[in-house]
Amino acid sequence: MPTPSTTSAGIFELRFQTEQSFLQFGQQYARCYANLAVPGQLSAPAETGQQTYSIDFSLDCGCDAVLTEFRQAYDLTFPAPDTAPAAPGPGRDWTGELRLCRVVPATPAAQRPVRDFTSRIPRAPFESSSTTTLVADLAGQPWLDGYALGKGVNAVTGSLSAQALAPFATTPATTTNSATNYSNINSTSAVDQLIDVSASGSYNLDGVTISASASYLSEIKQSELDMTILATYQVEYTDYDTITIAGLHFTPQAQQLIEQGNFTAFRNLYGDYYIAGTKREASFQAVYTISADSEQTLTQVQAALGASAPDMFTAQGEATFKQATSASNVSVNFYLNMQGMPSNAPGRPTAPIGIDTVQEYLTWFQDNNVPEPAQAELIHYSQINPNIPNTLPINPSVFSAVGSLYFNTYLLQITLNSLPDSWQGSYPQQVNALVKQVTANQQTIVNDPATLQSLTSQVNALYNELNNLNQRYIFIQSIAALQASEPSVGSRQSQTLTYGSITYPNAANDPDFVIQSTHQNYAESGHVGHKEHDFNLAPGGVIVQWQLHQVWADGTDGSWWKNSQRNNSNYILLNTSANVHCESAYDRGFDNTLWVWYVDSALLPGPVSNTTQMAAATA
Repeated sequence: MPTPSTTSAGIFELRFQTEQSFLQFGQQYARCYANLAVPGQLSAPAETGQQTYSIDFSLDCGCDAVLTEFRQAYDLTFPAPDTAPAAPGPGRDWTGELRLCRVVPATPAAQRPVRDFTSRIPRAPFESSSTTTLVADLAGQPWLDGYALGKGVNAVTGSLSAQALAPFATTPATTTNSATNYSNINSTSAVDQLIDVSASGSYNLDGVTISASASYLSEIKQSELDMTILATYQVEYTDYDTITIAGLHFTPQAQQLIEQGNFTAFRNLYGDYYIAGTKREASFQAVYTISADSEQTLTQVQAALGASAPDMFTAQGEATFKQATSASNVSVNFYLNMQGMPSNAPGRPTAPIGIDTVQEYLTWFQDNNVPEPAQAELIHYSQINPNIPNTLPINPSVFSAVGSLYFNTYLLQITLNSLPDSWQGSYPQQVNALVKQVTANQQTIVNDPATLQSLTSQVNALYNELNNLNQRYIFIQSIAALQASEPSVGSRQSQTLTYGSITYPNAANDPDFVIQSTHQNYAESGHVGHKEHDFNLAPGGVIVQWQLHQVWADGTDGSWWKNSQRNNSNYILLNTSANVHCESAYDRGFDNTLWVWYVDSALLPGPVSNTTQMAAATA
């Protein structure tokens, strides 16, 4: 299989040592371009300084090969007499430098890895491409509003149905146990597992309806700058309260439909499953979300916390957490979800709920909780009467597609929550409106492929949009972290220096986020005394990289320093203009170029700030 070609695009600069070579190339550049050994395009050379050209390029080679390919074409066009071609450098009549280069994907960007429920659709034997065989016994289903033992549930619509069972006896569970668990939610796989465990009903039984015990999902944050610690204390019965099987039978009306073989009418009235059991639980869930100003900061927090989540319900664990998150560039939010706690429980602590009082509230919870239904066991009616069909004329892939829609709807909400409030804009309204559409169509979506496809496309598009915004925010924060590398205002420099970065890791998935460049050049010949110039370059966007380039490479190109910047800022990075002062050596000229790389402000829906401002905001 042939190796896919690599295309790179950007700008390189040529600085000629003699005016003759400079003029010759400017007149005959088309001949040189024709000798390129790789496909691509080069722009006409634009004069940007003394004996200097800037050339835009798009070539089928990597960034590291651009100047090599150009050199070979140049040597074929303008061979040096009686000498072998030399590499670009001080020994030949020009030097070259890449100013900007990015790799352009040869094919459309690969889709992000599929994230989905791992076991949304139980697999029954004998399934065909046009038929779904319903599993006989479904345990571990979310307990939803309106559920009660004996009621029917429709696997296709998720709706509750009438009760087909005659009055029955129940066998309650009698034994309880309790457990405490601490977990780090610091990866996409951890988020996926959390959704899979907390909100994964089978077939189309639960839609995107979050049970009370799983309501904490809306508080989760996870990204390169965010993580969550979930601390849970849970009391549960070891078994289900169940309907007693002995003597179980249908009501006369239901039995009559079965005897008539009218299973369509039976299913329309009573659904596919009856609720045969409920597992009671009481849970105390503390959610700690951690947000940092950079990936490095979050990595430091994770290292301080350790490989495993701290025991947050102990004094030592709480102290470890507070120490790890004590830096001013880290913010923490706290949320507590108690289920199975009577509203009138006596002895409620007087202090507000918070990190400092969580142990006090846990003691109160342990003394007063009353486990309530949290999980359901559903049994197919065919287990009472085998004549009742347990198949549906629906391709199993439809249920998988519906499950994917619900899963991505959960991800959509978590991704929004992981985006800073100041960057969310109108997205909360968009997400809420789309979630309502998904919920409103739950009962009909299995048999409505057009709506399923439409909602899937809308959810995926909005999820990708939010994910791209998260990645843009992370990139901007990485630039903020580089502000400290800039020289201070007035600090004299005497060489070419570059600050910031144009490496956007999510570029393949976010083609709209274009990093542009512009520059100004100023050159003076020698004269008595010093010659000075102030660059004031406002590119029309937010600066993510800048460079003061001294064209003369012999150390005689003067010196430069930063002036005060717009908005009384000390930094050019993340500003909207660059102000730099240049000064020649005594009795010398100079040739300087100020380059800036920037992104359109419209691509950044929220404010950008420097590291110092962020630290103050989150302290």
